[in-house]
Amino acid sequence: SLGEGIRLCDCPGLVFPTLAPKPLQIISGMYPVSQVREPYSVVRYVAERLDLVSLLRVVHPRADEEGEGEERKPLPWSAWDLCYAWAEKNGFMTARRGSPDEYRGANSILRLVIEGRICVRLLPPSFSEDQLFGSYRDLLREILSHVQESEDGSSDDSGGAISTDRDSNEGSSGSDEPEEHNEKLNKFAILSKLDKI
Repeated sequence: SLGEGIRLCDCPGLVFPTLAPKPLQIISGMYPVSQVREPYSVVRYVAERLDLVSLLRVVHPRADEEGEGEERKPLPWSAWDLCYAWAEKNGFMTARRGSPDEYRGANSILRLVIEGRICVRLLPPSFSEDQLFGSYRDLLREILSHVQESEDGSSDDSGGAISTDRDSNEGSSGSDEPEEHNEKLNKFAILSKLDKI
């Protein structure tokens, strides 16, 4: 358990793909992108959770059709528009028509998500952002206080400079002092308390 209401479960090699929606299976890599017949719904699934328009820096395909009047209203984006604009930006063209290949654009977007170039983060059902950050806020405070204590302790001993294990071993002749000093310098020791939480 990582904190109140957060539990990390590891189950290597065992997945239950039928329990997850198809778009989630695809973006998590359980289902190959090359076998996806209709990628637009998966792109829409990702676009509903991320601002793909600004991430990909694409221009709406119908932006030229709009007049240059006083007020230009933002055009609504569909998954097809997004894939078309991405294909146009990257030069993915169809052989027959010579127009942007939106299917190839959709596959390219999905591959970016699967490779991790576009990071999709999903919270568990009925889990809020406040719960996520609230459980880690206390842990972060404890880590920062431990870091502050170790910096204060090392500045008293060596006049502001943090000594290394080698420096502390040279100055001592087999006493227990180096172990205590190592414990002070180990800023990651607090992470071992995660098992106790």
